Amino acid sequence: MAPEVTTLVGVALLLVVCSPGSWALRIGQLHVPSPIRNGSVKDVILDCDYSLDPGEKSEGLVVKWFLNQETNPLPVYQWIANKIPQDLGVLRNRVDLMYHATDQPSTRHRALRILNPTIELSGEYRCEVSSFYGEDSKTKKMIIYVPEENLELTQSKTTVEGQVRLSCEADGVFPKPEMTFIKRSIEYGGGKIMDGAEVRVTDRKDGLFDIEADIVVDEASLDEGAQYAFGCELSIPDANYTLIEWENYEARRPPTTTTPLPPTPPGGPADSTEAAPEGALEGGVPLESVHRAADVSAAAPLSAGSLSLLALAAWAWLWSTAAARRL
Repeated sequence: MAPEVTTLVGVALLLVVCSPGSWALRIGQLHVPSPIRNGSVKDVILDCDYSLDPGEKSEGLVVKWFLNQETNPLPVYQWIANKIPQDLGVLRNRVDLMYHATDQPSTRHRALRILNPTIELSGEYRCEVSSFYGEDSKTKKMIIYVPEENLELTQSKTTVEGQVRLSCEADGVFPKPEMTFIKRSIEYGGGKIMDGAEVRVTDRKDGLFDIEADIVVDEASLDEGAQYAFGCELSIPDANYTLIEWENYEARRPPTTTTPLPPTPPGGPADSTEAAPEGALEGGVPLESVHRAADVSAAAPLSAGSLSLLALAAWAWLWSTAAARRL
């Protein structure tokens, strides 16, 4: 075979062997548990499920695990085929080194069985597998979270008329939480995230976080007389954890005003000089009858008894007239 042909064949074989898609070693799945509440389990399994081509030997096979909590991945586990695995760094004395993922010599100690997982073991885990025939790696995050010790929402008046302040706080959360306010109509439902909240997060010495938030609501932006519920939403995005505390609020109604009647002018209706229409009533008695009675009394002399009766009738008429005017 000509030298040129031999060189081309060699290059082609090298490309086939070195092509990532043709590597004999490949990680199929990296199994990491879903978010775990701190202290809720005794152990967790992280499995680096890789495969080798049939007939491939485990010569030079090395499995390494790294934990990336900040920016630098730190080695936490190593297994060299046919040797005892090692736990390193933050996982020292935290891994069951006798755990077997399979009974095959080439995959026996590929997995981690971590004992009593706590929040300091949260982060991105990367599995690297290498041999004389190739290498591969995969990364996945494991979250161990701590829910809030308390979540409290309060509302109070501000120094500015027509404004309400909503304050919310939660303590002892991990990993770093987020907080938002929600406005919901009690009558129509639904919900809307409120913009403009001031959020503050504090790192604690024990590794947990405290969070608090405030927002000012202008009552003019609320429908008069409508009922609302304000919510404080605490979330831990990495853990898919959410909790909402609600506080009912009734928009202030406009004040009710009463218009007083105008005062009666001095002298009142009794001093009015307007002529009464014909047939009008005077104290419930037709004026014509009153005038006739006056004419009769003026024409004929009256006895003492008649005078008494007349005085009594006059007093009754005056009293009824005054009562009618008051009505």
